Amino acid sequence: MLIKNLYIMIGALAGVLACTYVFIIYTKMIQNRRNRLQQMHMTTIQHDLNKLLTIADSDYAHYLEEYLTAIQLRVKNRSFRTALETALLDHLAEARQEDTQRLLAVAYALNFPSLCMSQIRSRSNRNVAFGSRKAGLFQYKEAIPFMLDALSIFSSDTQFQILMGLSRMGDVDAMETAYNKIGNYVMVNERSVYEIMEAFTGDMRELCRRMIHCEMDFISALFLKSLDRDTAIALSEDIMDIIKSGGKEQRIAAIKAIALTEDGTYARHLLPTLEDSDWEVRAISARTLGKIKVPEVSGALSSAIYDSEWWVRQNAASSLLSYPDCEEIFTSVMDSKDSYAKDSVIFALENAGRNDMLAIISQAPKGLDELDYDSLNHYKGKELVNIV
Repeated sequence: MLIKNLYIMIGALAGVLACTYVFIIYTKMIQNRRNRLQQMHMTTIQHDLNKLLTIADSDYAHYLEEYLTAIQLRVKNRSFRTALETALLDHLAEARQEDTQRLLAVAYALNFPSLCMSQIRSRSNRNVAFGSRKAGLFQYKEAIPFMLDALSIFSSDTQFQILMGLSRMGDVDAMETAYNKIGNYVMVNERSVYEIMEAFTGDMRELCRRMIHCEMDFISALFLKSLDRDTAIALSEDIMDIIKSGGKEQRIAAIKAIALTEDGTYARHLLPTLEDSDWEVRAISARTLGKIKVPEVSGALSSAIYDSEWWVRQNAASSLLSYPDCEEIFTSVMDSKDSYAKDSVIFALENAGRNDMLAIISQAPKGLDELDYDSLNHYKGKELVNIV
């Protein structure tokens, strides 16, 4: 009896294994068939979309009408519809502005954009991220309020896709609201923020003007760092306000932005920053004043050579090399009793290859190997914030 039951159990197990094997084979066959069908759909779709994007403007409207009529029945097929949506999204992610309008005409005619709403309102973070990406690429602005609501989700990928989607829509108000809403829990990194900025399709100058005044130092500083010369010139008054009242990171980024203007007018306004309470700000200011300069600034830089922080002294000495009265200032430093200031001057001259001036300002100049390395290493252990 025991052996008989054992045979029955073995037979049952063999049956289960056989059924499992058949199921796996059947599933793979179905999946392969779906993949082949998807490839066939994608080949046809890519051919039609490429023709849509390359056809002459004079023939575009007629061809679009014919194309939409031809696929009316096919889009009812779920596999074809999914493949078409995927192809449109892929094209839109890389499309030029003129191509974008043609692709969006197809998407809106087939009601693709509105379908992303259910995903954005989903409880699944993954679906919200997918839906936000679609809304951004389809430039579906009706989704903006729901995307802003979804920013309460604590997920870096979801936050990135929502911000990226809003950026692709080019809505300045929405972007400002979004950054203010995430407040102190920004979950995207610096590189992601720059990527989001690059995708912005609206008035970038206005967005920058608002965001450099953002309450979050991190976001404000990133937008300040992203400014080009023309934008920095246009927003120079706003930038100067930040230099006067912003946080440390903001002030450092703002000083760098002002340097882009190459306008000596602002050099005078930077003089108070050489006495800032944060040594990092003083150091970057000393360096910046070597790029945008007016004669009267050299006096302030000469005082900065005697600063208590190594980087401030060093940047001040290096910046003074671009001023015509630097030899007179350096001679005065070498006659002083401040060994730290002397070492900064010698280090700057050696580093710039100005041994001729070094010989002039000192009858017995120290070689670089003879410097007081305690002073040169004085800065060690400090947090360096974009000073070099």
